[in-house]
Parts: sequence; C-alpha cells; structure tokens
Amino acid sequence: MHKAWGACIACLAASFLSPAAAAASGDGACMTVPGVPAVPGSARKISDFGARADDAEDDTAQIQAALDSLAPGEWLVFDKPGRYLIGKRLSIRRPNVTVYGAGATIHATNPSDQAIMIQADGVRLYRLTKTAVTTSRQSTPWSAGIAVYLDVGGKRTPVKNVVIQGNTITNAGPDDSPEANGAASAGIILFKAYNFLVAENTVKRSLADGIHITSGSRDGRVLANKVRESGDDMLAVVSYVGGKAAESSGERAAEDWATRQDAGINKNIVLANNDLQGQYWGRGISLLGVDGATVKGNTVAHSPMAAGILVARESSYLTFGVNNALIEGNTLREIQTSEPSYNRGGKWKSLSLTGHGAIELQNMLFKDEAAIAVLRQDLAVRNVLVRNNTIDKARGAGVRVGAATGIAAGERLPVRGSIESVGLDRNTMTAVGSGLAITAEGVQAGSLWCSGNKRDGQAATSNLCQGAAAPSVKGAACEP
Repeated sequence: MHKAWGACIACLAASFLSPAAAAASGDGACMTVPGVPAVPGSARKISDFGARADDAEDDTAQIQAALDSLAPGEWLVFDKPGRYLIGKRLSIRRPNVTVYGAGATIHATNPSDQAIMIQADGVRLYRLTKTAVTTSRQSTPWSAGIAVYLDVGGKRTPVKNVVIQGNTITNAGPDDSPEANGAASAGIILFKAYNFLVAENTVKRSLADGIHITSGSRDGRVLANKVRESGDDMLAVVSYVGGKAAESSGERAAEDWATRQDAGINKNIVLANNDLQGQYWGRGISLLGVDGATVKGNTVAHSPMAAGILVARESSYLTFGVNNALIEGNTLREIQTSEPSYNRGGKWKSLSLTGHGAIELQNMLFKDEAAIAVLRQDLAVRNVLVRNNTIDKARGAGVRVGAATGIAAGERLPVRGSIESVGLDRNTMTAVGSGLAITAEGVQAGSLWCSGNKRDGQAATSNLCQGAAAPSVKGAACEP
C-alpha cells in the first residue's frame, strides 16, 4: 500500500463514508457512495446576498460575495430554485465550506470564462445544475463546468479533500444553438487534487472530456457518475511529462526525471460503477499516466470511434506510463459499431475509426526516449490485469495488446514502448471482430498471461500467452 493513500483513508472515512461503510472492509467501503449530509439550520442563503433567480440580471458579483463571506464549516444554500446568470467564473476560495444547489441552475453566458472553480481544501459542492453558452472547444480550467485548480505563483498547488457530488452539467438548448453543449471544455476537471471524491454527477455534452483527472492528482474516487455525448474521452485519468512533443527531447526530460514523475503522475485512482455512453470523439475510459488504478464495475456503451477502455502511454501527448492497473468487472458494448447520437459539427466520421480493441493496451515512445534506460522503464505499460470483463459487440478485437502506430513530432520518430506483466483473465466476448489480438513486437516476451477467456462461448487465447502466472496487480490501494 502507498503510504500516502493509507494515511488518507482515515480522512476519507471520516469525511466521506457513513459509519457503516467505514466499518466495512475492502472494495465495499472504497466504492460506497456516502449520502449527502442534511442541510443545517444555520446554512446561509444566497437570496440574502441579492442574487435572484429567473431574471435577466447577472448574479456573478452577488454569488461571489456570498462565497467569499463563508467561514470554515459554513454552508451556502441556493434557497430559491431557478436559473442564476453568471458572466465569468465563480471561485470557491474559502476552506472547509459547503455549497448546496438545492435544485438551482447556474447558467454561464461567457463561453471562455464559465467554470465553478474550487480553489481551497475541504470544499464540498452538492446538487447544483450548471449550463452554459459555448462556441468552440476551449482548453482552460475556467472554461470547464466544474474545475479543481489552484495556481500559486505560477505553480499548480494541491487542493485536498474535495467532494463534488450530485451535480449536473448539461445543455440548456437544442442542437446547433449556443446552449447545445454543457461546458466549453471538460465537464469536471481536477488538477492536482488529493483525497477527493467525485460521485453521482451527470455530465452531458461537454466539448472536451466528460470527467478529467490530471496533473499529479492522487488518492481519489470517481464513483457512480453518468456521462453522455461528450466531445472527447468520457472519463480520463491523464498526466503529462510536460512540454510540446516537437520541442522536447528524452535527454531534456531525463535531467529532472525523478522530480518530474513524482510531482506529475496521477496515483491511486478508483473509477467504479460509472455509466458512460455515446461520446462522439475519443475513448470511453482512458488511463494515460497513472501509478495505481482500479477500473471496476463501469458500463461503457456506444463508443463510436475508439476503445471502450484504453490503457496506454501516448508519445504524441507526452504522457507518463501506466503501472499497477486493475481493469475488472466492466461491461462494454457497441464499441465502434454505430454512429454517435450527437455529433457536433460532424466531428465523428466513419474514416476516423481507430481500429482499437474494446479494451486496448498500447505504448509508444519517441526513439530518443527509448534510448534512455530510466525513461524506457518508467514509460512502460506494466502490471495490468484485465479480469472478468464482459464485451458485447465490437468492430475490432475484444482485447487488443501491443498494436499501435505513433506520430512523428518534428525530428522525433516514434517506436513501440514496452508492455509487460499483463494478465487477461476470464473475459467474456460476444459478437466481436476477433477475440484476443496480440502484437509480438509490442509485448515483452513471456510476460503475457491468459486464462479462461471466451469468445462466443469458445476458448479464446493467443500463442503469445506465454506467462507462467498472473501478474501481481492490486490496483489502487483503497481500504479503510
């Protein structure tokens, strides 16, 4: 068990779990969604600060004043249901406060400055609906629906013990209208969030990822959320080495590699029981730079162009490697078999199909990275167990390992990186293009173990399944 995660479980149990759940052991407690606490009688009311729902007036100043007035331990309640207009981001800057939507909607009118920003430890955000005007896809934290992001002196700073639960980010208008999408970038995005819970939220029509976890976030749980019709990955755990691919080099990255990796890679993330369907670009779930991940009990359906679950290192985006990932008990269906129900701007095209397996493991490096031993080792995809997943209807393989083609970046040429210590165990596949598709060049010899996989009721294996035993994979350490 990672010491940081073991230490944080006590605070998770105290802050997030019911006593019964905290007393349980293993996955039961880790994957239990706590109830939303009752609103105290002492809660402060947004109406007392002059914010008014369902009028044409901008309420940014009034809501921000209310947020800034809170003392640690206080609640702010949107006591009048309806729609409140904001013309720029809202920032929750006071620690250990709770904001409760109570059925209210915050509607952002500025396409490039619209997020609810969580910038203090111990913030809890419950049951708020967020809608927005959007034009084109953005990439800043403040263009998201909800963002956990704190910059101090130009440096991303950890934000701890945040709860984002029961919120809805959705479109407010019909297709092709300015309100056709729910957020200009990600629906919910977390930068360097520690000991967090994202649970029971609904994200619909974010122009970027539905839920995105990045920048060295760690010790977090993403549970029982629903994502629909996102413009990129529905649920992504991604961390970046830094820099631009064409301008960087392996030698430059290696200069401060240990520091860079310790600060930047995501660690100990649980993704469980999420319901993900119908994005028009990207993947269902992606693990791209994480040390310790559990992906369990999720449903991924109608992923029209790429993998339902991708575990990879991507050279073109300079992501970190993946280590200790458990992919277990997920249900995947209709992977690259149908057009998306919502296809903003015609972004999805039949020519854009990737050929991924429903579950895809791949690794690409640049040649200058592969030439440096520590980078070649740490940028591997290793210690991955894919177990007891159900796959129904996929254009490509049920599970594909090692097949990838990278993209050159300037003078930098791509090569396959190492995939090692992988187990494929008792996965059930029906109506798939092929069962297990393994590329020898992409997998370390003798390190792939397979057992009990079936395609259409028959045994499915590969002559490259030469491992003697299942890899030792625990996934994210998460015990009370």
